[in-house]
Amino acid sequence: MKVRISSPILTHLIKSWGAVPVAMPVTETYNALNTGIVDAVVLQPSSLYRPWNLAEPAQFVTTNVPSPTSIVGLIMNKASWEALPADQQAALDSLTGRGFSIQASILWSRKDVDALAKARTDNGITVIDLPDQEREAFDAAAQTAISAHLDQLEKEGIHARDIYQAFKR
Repeated sequence: MKVRISSPILTHLIKSWGAVPVAMPVTETYNALNTGIVDAVVLQPSSLYRPWNLAEPAQFVTTNVPSPTSIVGLIMNKASWEALPADQQAALDSLTGRGFSIQASILWSRKDVDALAKARTDNGITVIDLPDQEREAFDAAAQTAISAHLDQLEKEGIHARDIYQAFKR
């Protein structure tokens, strides 16, 4: 199975699952799925409808597959931050942080839940809820790829295992 991935960093993970990774921008995903360039995609459920409309070429949606998480952050050079006036720093502070992250997570989760609910009533799509036992098989297969990637990051001086564990909590 050829699986569209968002980043080459997912290559080893997809290979560990026995599939062939195909890196491409999301903007090419609809046509790639529609023409058979890829057989599947790894994307959030909300992509079934807006903005990507993948429900049109999709026949199946599988839930409960362990998948990578997109982590979004506002990262700024310290000197640039310090050069901002206090009112602009305050404005950025009010739009970031734990509270904002939780609100954004809730918003995106709702979009995914709504998209899956719609897919369950869409006559053109079959939703497959991967049983926990099968998910465990995906998790087990992925461990070698995850461990190798964490090892590489550790060699580069990044405390990758600590960060990985923190994100798993």
